[in-house]
Amino acid sequence: MRYKTWIAGHNYRWLFWAFGVIATLLGVLMYWMTLDRAPEQSWTSYPISRANVDSLEDFSRLLTTDADLTLTVVGDSTGNGKNEWVHIVAQRIAHSNRHVVVNDWNVDKQGYTEFTEYGNSASPKLTIWNGSVPGLASRFGYENWSKLNPGTPDLVIVNHGHNEPDSESAIDGISRIVRLSHLDVTRRTAVAIILQNPRVDRESGRLESIITALRDAPDLRDVEKIDIHSTFVQEGNYADLLVADGFHPNQAGENIWAQAVCTRLQVA
Repeated sequence: MRYKTWIAGHNYRWLFWAFGVIATLLGVLMYWMTLDRAPEQSWTSYPISRANVDSLEDFSRLLTTDADLTLTVVGDSTGNGKNEWVHIVAQRIAHSNRHVVVNDWNVDKQGYTEFTEYGNSASPKLTIWNGSVPGLASRFGYENWSKLNPGTPDLVIVNHGHNEPDSESAIDGISRIVRLSHLDVTRRTAVAIILQNPRVDRESGRLESIITALRDAPDLRDVEKIDIHSTFVQEGNYADLLVADGFHPNQAGENIWAQAVCTRLQVA
């Protein structure tokens, strides 16, 4: 009888001990599985924020919020004047209840020394660094990136082509600017390449080759394009949209250019 009682008692204690060990192991296992094992999320699963601007559409959505934003333009003389597309777009955005400040690159002082304000200063702010430098190609853009882009951009617009010596140089220089735009791995920046207006002077063939190369370049295939070239062609006689030099847009051409950019940014 004592033998049976001793066995029964020890069996129960053994069972309790076994259950305790199993429960402890299960608890440790569950804790380990949850530790630093949060479900992975892609950037597109996050709400649109300044740290997550991945497209022109994302940027256009942010324009409707109260977030302060930054836009950098790296380009040439087709966008450096106050009557040209950068400033026209700025004024259009200001009409949508934005305070827009355009900082224009000063060629003589090699920096941003002048700014123009549009809209209500109490409204959410859009800062534009207009690094449109006359007569220079994309090489100037990537070699002077930190000067041309002193802020933290939500959108970078690359506007080169007319001053590029050839297609290879255009692809190389613009690709470098795109890569520089994405150097900050803690956030996303939208980038768009402008395919510039056609020409009617003796350099028209060179520009056409450059535009075709930019469309087809594997390194730039996933970068959004704002196709000003096709917009001008669709107007019919695009020579009427150019000044006497045969490649700079006149005021009508700049207005059409600005409208094409506004359309992509969903600005009325």
